[in-house]
Amino acid sequence: LKRVDLAQPENRLGDRVWQCSGGELQRIMLAMILAQGPRYLLADEPTSSLDVLIQGRILRLLKRLQEELKLGILLITHDAAVARVMEAEPVLMGDARPGEET
Repeated sequence: LKRVDLAQPENRLGDRVWQCSGGELQRIMLAMILAQGPRYLLADEPTSSLDVLIQGRILRLLKRLQEELKLGILLITHDAAVARVMEAEPVLMGDARPGEET
């Protein structure tokens, strides 16, 4: 919980879901995943439904963890700004039908 920047983690262990903000819940879930020691992280819309300030914090946290842990991240987002912040190499999915070029 400290690694994902959760404030006062030692006092939060008994908290219930409804006592946490959206950003705190994102960090708690990330801590649970990182506890398993993954080499890759699938981040599917990691900042959706978060306000812009919290989005920035979560994205900076993901970038820091990526560097510190040499973590591969597959980022799925519809938000081009999120992809730019993460310096992601984009792969765009088109609406082409089988046999058509995108």
